Amino acid sequence: MRHLPVVVFALLMLSITLGAFNEIHHPEFIDHIPSGRAQDRDGFRQGIQALYRAFPDFMGQIDDLVVDPTKGKVSIRWTAVGTHHEELLDVPPTGRRIRFAGIEIIDVKDHQVVARWGGVGRVRHRGAARIDDI
Repeated sequence: MRHLPVVVFALLMLSITLGAFNEIHHPEFIDHIPSGRAQDRDGFRQGIQALYRAFPDFMGQIDDLVVDPTKGKVSIRWTAVGTHHEELLDVPPTGRRIRFAGIEIIDVKDHQVVARWGGVGRVRHRGAARIDDI
């Protein structure tokens, strides 16, 4: 179980394929912080795809990783940067590099992610609106 969160994060922060995404996310996956999209696996995948359209050079790293194998829970504190090229969450593109910071808590069963809580904290740069809970 210790390697799964790293794989999950790598798939979210790097180029992902639908097959790989579906392989690690359970068909009944629930996103408890959906930010206006569907709470299921497809809704979460669509949110990740929208993020990559808006920030095509989005690149993240794991800053802290806590795994509790007895409960099947994983916490990931991460940071990322990307250049804002398309609208996301009603914020028009700015062309500026933006720094993201977030915390994810995931529930893992049978080597698949079954639930997620978390999101991006308040992200700001001069002259732009806030982008919350991506």
